[in-house]
Amino acid sequence: MNKGRIIYIVVISFIWGSMFLGSFSTKAQSKKLFDALFKKKAPPSPKNELDKTYTPKLNSPFNSYDKFDKNSDDGSYIHAIKIYPNLVFRGILALSYERAITEVISLQGGIGITAGIDQFQFAFRNSNPTNTTSVPNELSLYTMLTTGQYNGTGIFLSGSPRFSFHSIMFQNPAFIELNYRFYTFKVNLTPNGVSSVKNIYDIKGISISSSRFNIIYGLKFPTSGQIKCTHEIYGGAGIHTLYYPVFINDSNYSSKYYKTERMAKATFASIVIGYSLGIRWP
Repeated sequence: MNKGRIIYIVVISFIWGSMFLGSFSTKAQSKKLFDALFKKKAPPSPKNELDKTYTPKLNSPFNSYDKFDKNSDDGSYIHAIKIYPNLVFRGILALSYERAITEVISLQGGIGITAGIDQFQFAFRNSNPTNTTSVPNELSLYTMLTTGQYNGTGIFLSGSPRFSFHSIMFQNPAFIELNYRFYTFKVNLTPNGVSSVKNIYDIKGISISSSRFNIIYGLKFPTSGQIKCTHEIYGGAGIHTLYYPVFINDSNYSSKYYKTERMAKATFASIVIGYSLGIRWP
């Protein structure tokens, strides 16, 4: 074997040996190169800018309308029918329906009947409420309410927008409601042995109307089960106006009262405290 062939074999052996030994020291690099050449890469996930934003709490007014998802029960609802046990003691039988418009705003309407005089509004009054239309010799509203006897069913109507949120103080769903109520009740002032009105004439079955505007704050206590319920306690204040017929006596020296064609108005502050029980869905 000549000298040139020996040199050629040595050089080739050196090159292949270097490549073989280098493959052990650069195994990781080789694998990366192989993967880059022969393996198919998964496409990168698209960037979602919404993931970088703040996600509000479920009961936040900024949360999406998905809080009304039928598969979850966080106490929210779209529909609710409610009764008011406390109004029964005031002679009012009422039923209301609430419909959610958004997760914050809902509308509520009520209907019912009056089955007695609402004595609660006058229990702590010993005189006639402030009356801007009173005249001398007029029969007081206080006398009508305290000596009158219930005489016929009246109507009860209510309506209100409602704004729901989560109470930080009480850690419960809460609401603020701008409530309007209108109802009527009939009284009969036939003497029946009551000396203060024994000389009143022509006043059987008179109708007295009540108009009230209240700002109400309340808390919700939802319950789960086969029948989903919502309990609410609330309180507030507002303005109460009564409209009633005017009776006057025929002279300063007579105790006989007669009905006139005029209607009087009495306005005073009112306080609202109550409880409601409802069925909610979905």
